[in-house]
Amino acid sequence: MIKKLKFILILLALLIAGGAAWWLLRPKGDSGEKIEIEPGRVADLRAIAELCATEFYREASVLDTVNNKVIFGIQKQRGSITFRLDSLPAEIAVTSVRDSLPQDTLRLRLPKEKIEVLEATDKDSWRVIDTKSTTLFGSSVMTPDEENVAKRRAVEKTRRHLYADGTVKRSRDEAAATLSSLLSTISGRPVKVTP
Repeated sequence: MIKKLKFILILLALLIAGGAAWWLLRPKGDSGEKIEIEPGRVADLRAIAELCATEFYREASVLDTVNNKVIFGIQKQRGSITFRLDSLPAEIAVTSVRDSLPQDTLRLRLPKEKIEVLEATDKDSWRVIDTKSTTLFGSSVMTPDEENVAKRRAVEKTRRHLYADGTVKRSRDEAAATLSSLLSTISGRPVKVTP
């Protein structure tokens, strides 16, 4: 009886070991479907072209007069110069680029820039150095609304300054060169982007 029990236990252990070996060594994921992997293809280059942007950080001195009060302060500003590339024509879609002759040069014009200037969120991004009333007995204490007027004017002044010092022109030139190179490489044909 003990020999019979040993035989059954050994047979059971061999069945369990065989089942475990089959489970571990069986081919995994073979459901009979054939999977084909094709090379990657970009459907529309406009999403890739969003990479053309210039970011800046600056500290601007603010000297302004609001409601007969002069304010002098320092504002830290962050901003970006971007281009609305979703307005580029549909010719930059890869499907239509591949349909045309490879030697045809695609000519595009860079769209108008969008300049965003904001007060930075860093600590001490707005500091009032001094305020003074222009009237003899007036208060030199500025209200938050008056300070906000001075801040908005400083942002507008920075926007004008970006045009005057050539930052916008330089950003347009760099974006056009980058976009030309990127689109030429991806599309396989010459692309000329005019700033």
